[in-house]
Amino acid sequence: MSLTVTVEERRTLSVSAERDAAFALLADIPAQQPLFPGVERIAPLENGIWQWELRPQGPPGHAVRTVYACRFTIDGAAGLVRWEPVEGIGNGRIFGEWQMKGDGGSDGTILTLHTGGTVDLPVPALLGMVVRTALRVEFRHTIDRYVANVRDALG
Repeated sequence: MSLTVTVEERRTLSVSAERDAAFALLADIPAQQPLFPGVERIAPLENGIWQWELRPQGPPGHAVRTVYACRFTIDGAAGLVRWEPVEGIGNGRIFGEWQMKGDGGSDGTILTLHTGGTVDLPVPALLGMVVRTALRVEFRHTIDRYVANVRDALG
């Protein structure tokens, strides 16, 4: 039996780095691996598509590895890094975007992250509510740690 869990989070933060520096970091997909907690591997597939593999998470006996692929669209002029799910790869379908706003001066940059998606888990229906809640809490904490890591990297 499979359980589908939906997650979604938004964060806004201010960093001291100029927009170009923030964009350079966030548009560098492999550079996200040490910033995003739990990522075991990020691998290029083709034409802006990257496969993400996360370390298994969950309680003993029910830990699950999340794997998904996203097509990235990177627009420097707009200060936008967007990702959309690629169907048929792994057990997750994740979307999101980073938006960067700054005047190019020394006032820093405002970053806005919006991300979410669905993950299919091989979990008995009886554990559905517990697993759904646990995964949503873990996703929220993971995004909090990712944003903190980005903030640390960009000042």
